[in-house]
Amino acid sequence: MTLVIEHPKLSALQALWEAKRGAREFPSRADFDVLELTAWMGNLTILEVVDGGADFRFRLHGTNIVNLYGHEMTGKLASTLPLPVAKVIFEEFGTLVHRRAPMLIQRGHVSPHRDFTKVIKLLLPLYVDDETSVQQLFSCSYPVR
Repeated sequence: MTLVIEHPKLSALQALWEAKRGAREFPSRADFDVLELTAWMGNLTILEVVDGGADFRFRLHGTNIVNLYGHEMTGKLASTLPLPVAKVIFEEFGTLVHRRAPMLIQRGHVSPHRDFTKVIKLLLPLYVDDETSVQQLFSCSYPVR
């Protein structure tokens, strides 16, 4: 499923994801070399799906995202975030796990101290061990000016 994305960096990431996917429903995390992701690294989050979406572990949380959202989450679970933030994260990432297709989200930040910040975010499903479920995902976010 190809989304129409006007943001050039998110559009390029989706194109890479589509190329890696080929004829499969979605690509494997192993299909991506870290060097291919350099253009997005500061804005990229890689999450592991825990227990089918009961939680999400942050495997990588880009430095620009840490600065944008105000939380360093690498190695931590989404359930440790403040409740208003965790609620939105679980809704967005949970929807991706069940939809099994890319999602584009544009919204205001949910943290009360950063609610002035608007973001555009691309979510992309990945598998790790088999092609039967979403086991990891990319989340790439940029502030909207």
